[in-house]
Amino acid sequence: MEESNSSQHTKQTWRFRREQAQADINRLLGYLKKYEDVRCQIRFLQKCNRNRLIPKGLRSTLSSLQNSQRSNDRFCRRMHFRLLRRTIRNKYHLLSEIDNNIKIYNWDLKCFNLGSKFYQRFQIYVRKLAARTFTKCEHRLRCKFQHLKMEAHILIS
Repeated sequence: MEESNSSQHTKQTWRFRREQAQADINRLLGYLKKYEDVRCQIRFLQKCNRNRLIPKGLRSTLSSLQNSQRSNDRFCRRMHFRLLRRTIRNKYHLLSEIDNNIKIYNWDLKCFNLGSKFYQRFQIYVRKLAARTFTKCEHRLRCKFQHLKMEAHILIS
């Protein structure tokens, strides 16, 4: 009788700790999704930079320099690539911030003392979630890149 009360009490305290940890788990999963998304964005922007393509979100026009169209085009292109490189640098900075937050929430999660089996299963779940998120994002950005490449090829022709 006493053993069953002890095991029931242990289960209740584990459930309580698990409920308390749920907020940190949700934040951690959110940061992991964001991490994979930013990682895909960096790869996309680097591909654009290597292939000398400007993503549509970074394009702008300079209406003040319309008198010499050719020099204006060169100037705009140079400014677009500077903006692209700066965006890549900012994304890397954002990636490091997200990585720091992930480390903090991993550490906070371990403080709840949920047991080794929970952490093993949670790590497997996290890896699968990261792979799914990366695949989705990579597919979306690959299609976007192919569209940009076709658009650039049409403009050249």
